[in-house]
Amino acid sequence: MVASSPDPMKERRQEGAPLSRTALEQVLRQFPEPLLLKDRRGVWLFVNPAMCRLMQRPADALLGRTDDELFGAERAAAYRAVHDRVIDGGEHQDETEIFQVQDGDERILRTRKRLVEMPDAGEPLLMVWITDITEAHRIEQALSESEAHYRCAVELSPEIPWTADAAGNITEAGPRWAELTGMPVSEALGEGWARCVHPEDLPRVSEAWALAIATHQPVDQEYRVRLRDGTYRWFRARAATRLDDHGNVIRWYGTLEDVDDRKSASMASEALAARLSDVLESTTDSVVQLDHAWRLTYFNGNAGRAMGGRKPALGRSVWDIFPEERNGVFAEQYRIAVATNRPVVFEHYLQMLQAWYEVHVYPTPDGLSVFFRDISERKSAEQQLLANQEALTHMARHDPLTGIANRLLWRERIGQTIAAAGPGTLSALLYIDLDGFKGVNDAFGHYAGDIVLQQVAERLLECVPDTDAVARIGGDEFVVIQEQVDGRQAVEDLARMLIAQLSRPFQVNGEPVTLGGCIGIALIPTDGCNADELLQAADMALYQAKAEGAGTCRFFSADEGDRSKLRLERKRALHHALAAGQLELHYQPIYDLRSGHLRSFEALLRWRHPLHGLISPAEFIPLAEETGLIVPIGEWALSEACRQLARWPAGVCVGVNLSPLQFRGRALVDAVRRAVDDAGVQISRLELEITESVLLRNDRVNLEMLRELRGMGVRIAMDDFGTGYSSLSYLRSFPFDKIKLDRSFVSDLATSAEARAILHAVRSLGAAFRVRTTAEGIETPEQLAVVREEGYDEGQGYLLGRPQRPEDALALALAQSHAGDPSRACCSAGDASQSPV
Repeated sequence: MVASSPDPMKERRQEGAPLSRTALEQVLRQFPEPLLLKDRRGVWLFVNPAMCRLMQRPADALLGRTDDELFGAERAAAYRAVHDRVIDGGEHQDETEIFQVQDGDERILRTRKRLVEMPDAGEPLLMVWITDITEAHRIEQALSESEAHYRCAVELSPEIPWTADAAGNITEAGPRWAELTGMPVSEALGEGWARCVHPEDLPRVSEAWALAIATHQPVDQEYRVRLRDGTYRWFRARAATRLDDHGNVIRWYGTLEDVDDRKSASMASEALAARLSDVLESTTDSVVQLDHAWRLTYFNGNAGRAMGGRKPALGRSVWDIFPEERNGVFAEQYRIAVATNRPVVFEHYLQMLQAWYEVHVYPTPDGLSVFFRDISERKSAEQQLLANQEALTHMARHDPLTGIANRLLWRERIGQTIAAAGPGTLSALLYIDLDGFKGVNDAFGHYAGDIVLQQVAERLLECVPDTDAVARIGGDEFVVIQEQVDGRQAVEDLARMLIAQLSRPFQVNGEPVTLGGCIGIALIPTDGCNADELLQAADMALYQAKAEGAGTCRFFSADEGDRSKLRLERKRALHHALAAGQLELHYQPIYDLRSGHLRSFEALLRWRHPLHGLISPAEFIPLAEETGLIVPIGEWALSEACRQLARWPAGVCVGVNLSPLQFRGRALVDAVRRAVDDAGVQISRLELEITESVLLRNDRVNLEMLRELRGMGVRIAMDDFGTGYSSLSYLRSFPFDKIKLDRSFVSDLATSAEARAILHAVRSLGAAFRVRTTAEGIETPEQLAVVREEGYDEGQGYLLGRPQRPEDALALALAQSHAGDPSRACCSAGDASQSPV
């Protein structure tokens, strides 16, 4: 509030005798506040120095002037209205106004106007004295603003302020308490607030509050508060003391903050962390986390058990636990992951744990997360197969009876010879056929015949130092490759030498047996540009030699025009076969070796020529691949196999062989989808069989296509497994559904101990990769017994069932479906009384 200013007239009246006008004016000049006298016309008759300072003008510039002259007509009219009320009514008038002085500054003035009588004045005058209340007004406004600010801060703040006395009794609480909880602030005072605390949290909160009161220590607690609608939210209460000079508590000051969102997120995060921890603890992998200093910050139970003998402990360096790895593969791979900030996957043998691990390293902001998967069993299977890889490669490319090259190795070798042929070079293919060998088998038995074949191979090798240049490609058919010769005479000399060796008597059961042989010769590169053409040319020459008599050799004599004409005729015939519907599929059954159930059929392509009868695919498939007809033929085979599949019971599947040429472009994927959709069969009942050659040609693109087909639901099988160089690597690069062991390993079981080892190794590999295994070429009960003993899943071969026409395959499938007897299902369609399985 502003103090009242003294009334100059009262001061005058309190004096004894009346003052003269001059004396009175002298008194008024000493008055500290601005003061003026004017008549009822508004003429200024007197101003004291304080008034001159307020107006910022000298007295002679103010006296005799009117309000209109000094303030303008509008303000003068307002002043005159007040003056009239004072003069006419004798009323005192007090007003507050904003007054702008000459320098532009605004002042807040308290103006008092009184009617006074002055000696010698003749009429009453209007006296105006002014109090400058600018600063007082500003202070009052600041105080009011401060109060409003505090009130808004309390009312609008998300936190609820509260105070408590030294004993901990709540004395004040912000209005938001009532707004949130519905409990009046008055009821929350003292210990009333506790009624809104969740019953589960109250004991803990009360204990913490009591301890803080006893120790004068700050309190910081989170607990749930019941709201107006009956739900609970998490709040955080914090408080601290104000102490006097002696350390005694004057008052507690605290806040209550809504932290429900943060608390809920934190609890959800903790719950998620707990669930993730459960996952990590339940996984069969060993999981370890390392910080940037290679210290253990976490390991799951499996990791702890794996390192149990190493005394694992959080905070220890991983190199303290595995010192031998400090500068080894682990350290190198870990540092790569850190440097590149990208995951690293590698395999490593931990010497201290005596186990192989597949290690996945993932960089994190805090260090590394490492997953160890024990792959010792898989590695053992791989190493077992790799240990036999040399024998596997040798067996796949060598004749098990004679030990010399077989047809596969011969084709590879002849391909190399053709590729190396150039202008002016001459090589030769010698095709050898024994005379009278059938008589040896008839007279002495097949065992004796095998002995003769072994002796034949030995004699051929005596003439040809390069062992891989001699091959057995059939029962009594041998070929020799002679490279880089000087001329035809050198080839004929070798042929005569070979015939001479074959003409010497062979020893069979201690008795001499005379055979002999004929040789057909094809020259490289003049008589053919690939293995099939050369072999065909040599075969034709051999036919001519045999026609001329035993011990004869002949060169191929047909010119290039004749060969082109022959090939053109075959191409035309094959084109006509496709258009005329001469192609057909036969189906060879495949059985589950455990249950005896019919599992599936393999679709085998046949050409039924109107003149030559049924032609083997070995004769026309290479020509179809050369001419490109294999693509439309392959599409027809897919469509026909699926059409037949639709007629069979739901539990029976079909396998279709694919050529590498069918993987060009996307025609294969579309053909598979179209064949399945048109037949209306489940795509999972279709199995596509490929050989290693599919992956040898543009393996990345072909692998992507295989993955797409498998993603559609098609099953993928690797056929002729074991005959290639890289079968193992392809098993690791693509998740095949089935491995079909090449028939050569089954057929050699009786004569080769290595074949049994390969049989076992491939089965172990299938188990390690969780892939079904099928043994092909089962032709004897003894072979079936070995295959079953080794644990193969499926069997296929003449013993179990020959390739059948579609009607016979349907009858076999329906017989099993109707009979419901696994043993009967394994019988042939013509005789269901006995089970080959």
